[in-house]
Amino acid sequence: MSCPPGTPATLALERLCWGDGILHPVTLRLGAGRVLAVLGANGAGKSTLLRLIYRYNHPQAGRVLVDGDDIHRLPARRVAQRIAAVLQEQPTDLALTVAEIVALGRAPHRRGFAGPSARDLHLVDHALERLLLQDFAHRAFGTLSGGERQRVMVARALAQEPGLIVLDEPTNHLDIRHQLEVLRLVRDLGVTVVASLHDLNLVHGFADDVLVLAEGHPLAFGPVDAVLTPDLIARAFGVVATRRGTARFDFSLPDSVQKEHIA
Repeated sequence: MSCPPGTPATLALERLCWGDGILHPVTLRLGAGRVLAVLGANGAGKSTLLRLIYRYNHPQAGRVLVDGDDIHRLPARRVAQRIAAVLQEQPTDLALTVAEIVALGRAPHRRGFAGPSARDLHLVDHALERLLLQDFAHRAFGTLSGGERQRVMVARALAQEPGLIVLDEPTNHLDIRHQLEVLRLVRDLGVTVVASLHDLNLVHGFADDVLVLAEGHPLAFGPVDAVLTPDLIARAFGVVATRRGTARFDFSLPDSVQKEHIA
């Protein structure tokens, strides 16, 4: 992981698995700068997979390679310099301002008790500007809306200068406008991205590739248009998917399920 800060990373998963049947072996290779959406029903293993990628959990078997290095064999500081995580739930009781939260992204690059350098301050200001947060810099984090807090956490990740950003349900609890806003901002960061999503109609225009999981098993991996078909959606989610245009789907329950409810 000797790449310059902010250089898009490559990601490879080699027969990665965890738990007693929670996540079965996953193998894939993601090119530098590409955006991967991880899809699946509740309990499919999405969050488990992401925790392995940002090194919250250690794999039961297999490897996570970032720029060719096994992240579980590297010092935590080196991994934090290359991988940033944005989680779906953010604390609201932090007694910190927005600028202070974003500045936390520079922690992996500091030594000992050294204060922020001129470069640190510049990167924090840049992240605030990039995420349109300059007017919020001195606001208490807990006073912000859900969409604003999510933008702050993305800004913190940007200030970290990672090569890979991992996002667990970044649009959870956001209205449609803020969902689109957050995804556009993430897409435009220019780094490699892995994000779990629950709304299939948000994938087009955001992701380059998709990984579809079902009950911990990988069903398919590849470019969005090639993988995200009505048949695969039916297998993964147990619904009937009807394509509407080139990038959206309508969903309904299978006839057998509808008849059960009627009976």
